[in-house]
Amino acid sequence: MIENNAAYLQTLGQQAKQASYALAGLTGQQKQALLSAIAGSLTKNSATILAANRKDVVAARDNGLNDAMIDRLLLDESRLQGVISDIDNVINLVIDVPSVNGYFRALNVKMSKVYAGKFHSVCIASDGTCFSFGHNAFGNLGNGEISDWGQSNPIPQQIEIKGNEESFVEGSCGENHNLLLTARNNIICFGDNSNNQCSVINKNKVIKCPFVVNKRQEFGIESNCFIEKIYCLKNESLIFIDPYKIF
Repeated sequence: MIENNAAYLQTLGQQAKQASYALAGLTGQQKQALLSAIAGSLTKNSATILAANRKDVVAARDNGLNDAMIDRLLLDESRLQGVISDIDNVINLVIDVPSVNGYFRALNVKMSKVYAGKFHSVCIASDGTCFSFGHNAFGNLGNGEISDWGQSNPIPQQIEIKGNEESFVEGSCGENHNLLLTARNNIICFGDNSNNQCSVINKNKVIKCPFVVNKRQEFGIESNCFIEKIYCLKNESLIFIDPYKIF
């Protein structure tokens, strides 16, 4: 029986992987239509789904499954409706055509540079101010907070360095971390630091507030050494210096 279950799960996993390749090639509109069909099917067949789940719960109790596991298995009308609502929320997240960010348009903020991580974005305005928005489970936004996985902040947050007024000239986003370069040639980092991609000196696995990198301690270079470029890879960071130029 265990071997049969293992083979069944292996088959499901392989099918899911193949399906992911097909889904990756769909347009946003096609993905929305597919999700709408799934939500509609769940709504239409809710009575059948709940009846089948009741049978599963009875079988689980008969087989000695503990209460905590049964609670995870249990699907009532409220929980099923929650699943359908979550699918509807995902549908609304798909942006299939270019659109103007209403926040920046309302404030007449002119952007000079835009960077994107896996699920978050960082923008530098023409006046040197910097904004972040999107996913924040790893302190991606540098606003001193961490959000639950799957939650995001769509309202841009201005990046501020406590006790230090800086304007920004360059930036880069990794999967969940960020580097910023200021007009004073300081490097600012925040976000995921589980691989020391932000800082070796800062031992926090998540840096949720902007952190000023110490050039000498981090890189073994003088504080007036000129940083030419900064780059974030997936979970790594690169800096390029000009050895003939000092700040």
